[in-house]
Amino acid sequence: MAKLNFKKNISSSPFFRNIPNIITIFRIFLALICIILLLVDFYTKNLNIVYEVLDANISALRLSATIIFIIAAFSDFLDGYIARKYNLVSNLGKILDPISDKILVNGVLICLTLDHTALAYLTIINILRDIFIDGLRMFASSKKIIIPANIFGKIKSILLFISICFILFLLSLTSSWKNVYLFNIPLFFATSLSVISGIIYYINFYKGVKKRGSITKS
Repeated sequence: MAKLNFKKNISSSPFFRNIPNIITIFRIFLALICIILLLVDFYTKNLNIVYEVLDANISALRLSATIIFIIAAFSDFLDGYIARKYNLVSNLGKILDPISDKILVNGVLICLTLDHTALAYLTIINILRDIFIDGLRMFASSKKIIIPANIFGKIKSILLFISICFILFLLSLTSSWKNVYLFNIPLFFATSLSVISGIIYYINFYKGVKKRGSITKS
């Protein structure tokens, strides 16, 4: 009984209830640091601290950005897990979470595109897809239309994080064997899933609008 009361008191405390939002805000902070490190690395290549390891030169800035990105990506799954497990889903979290994800993923993709490491058309497709889906989501929310999440969207998010980590890690190795097309194989599959999940989301959106229209008429 005492253990149950302790758990209840902890879960009802304001700090505990805001832990997912605190983690999300922390992810935004990490995303900005990661983006800044990549931009500094891009514009000051000749000033970078480089270490030689196993016949490859390791860029300290890009390696730091890689580690920070991995921590930020992990925090995305952590805050969602905590929010669902302890029923701490909030309206603020619903707003902050997608914003933080877009700052992290799209911000880093833009930096990698500037560095000619991520293919520009893949970055553009991902950004346009997000803008399109966000527009549908806002419209659906205003009309009280519920659009179920699809498995492709979840797999896409995981693969997108992995593909960016892959590019960032290989990017930190400034050796001569780098190949931009090899770098982008995981990102290509992630982008393909992104498009597929976007199409499925639109189909579900269309069904929701049609269903709501038929209910309104009746």
